Amino acid sequence: LLPSTGAFYDINSELVLKSAKNKEIKHWSTMDEHDPLDVREKINFIINKCAKFKVKGTNRYFNANDLCNTDLYHLLFRIHELTFPNAENKLMAKIKCKNKSCGHINRTHVTSKNLLGFNIPANLLQWYSPEERCFVIDSEKVGEVLRFYLPTNGVLSEFRRYKNKEIQFGRSIDESFYNIAPYMIKDWRDLTDQNILQIKSSYDGWGDIKFTAVYKFIEELKKTSLNRVLGSCEKCKSRLEDHIFLGGSFTTKDIFI
Repeated sequence: LLPSTGAFYDINSELVLKSAKNKEIKHWSTMDEHDPLDVREKINFIINKCAKFKVKGTNRYFNANDLCNTDLYHLLFRIHELTFPNAENKLMAKIKCKNKSCGHINRTHVTSKNLLGFNIPANLLQWYSPEERCFVIDSEKVGEVLRFYLPTNGVLSEFRRYKNKEIQFGRSIDESFYNIAPYMIKDWRDLTDQNILQIKSSYDGWGDIKFTAVYKFIEELKKTSLNRVLGSCEKCKSRLEDHIFLGGSFTTKDIFI
């Protein structure tokens, strides 16, 4: 039921959710929405408190860092619905109808059921490996096997941390590296400073053919990885689709407050 369909987690992974309690909601209420680090800390906190993530039948437990980034907001909405089972805290998105003859501003109730988080593009499915739980491409043009993953929360956090460190040291930032690298790393636990430096050095040596092939594949994945809400226009019944945090709608903090 997750946007990722669980396709990028270990086989037999099990995710159990519960409602947020008063203590968790009080901590969430201290969120500084102008501080991206604090927003991520609060999201990790609520998921770690309200989700149990493990491989069924084993002692292998995961945490919020092991979740695909595309699943995070879906899980927040699922926990929200358990916390407010009678819709005591409705989340309404303002969505303008894109039909030129209409333009009506709709107030759409956002739930996990109409939140579109990710779909594997049909043209990429042929490279998905159920055994390796990722995309595997044996490329003759590049001359090597390429593997692509949906970035986990932890992988993105580690690359952000290293990027901020580079900024603090006054180094020149290669934005293309930070856009591509998270899609080629399986486990955030492998991302020490030394390993990231090695990955970056290897990236600097890529030829044009490899860079173009990797860039195009990742761009296809990114196109379908946005948090959007679906609905129909109250006035003309046209299909609605827009980002959940645009147009004066609710914010991340509003999910539990």
